[in-house]
Amino acid sequence: QALLNDVLAYVPAPALSQRALLSDEEIARFQKELSQVLDYFEMLARVDTSHISPTFHSSLLSNVMREDVTRPAQEHARTPLTRSFPDAEGGYCKTHG
Repeated sequence: QALLNDVLAYVPAPALSQRALLSDEEIARFQKELSQVLDYFEMLARVDTSHISPTFHSSLLSNVMREDVTRPAQEHARTPLTRSFPDAEGGYCKTHG
């Protein structure tokens, strides 16, 4: 309740005046829900995390990579390419650079 009062102290007065738009039941429900949320944050604040390294992601998954496997290009795919290339020899495209 003390934490809830602290939070309400930061609520601007115009917002508090809008309470007339809410029923008493709604106000009570919202107070209870907000109090539960704030209690949870208070509980989290008490957890000792000094022995835990900071993380940037919630998941420890890493990229899963497969080994590259080289295999010769199929002739029907390679021939049009080497024919259209300005400098090709032995089924390979030659580049200068």
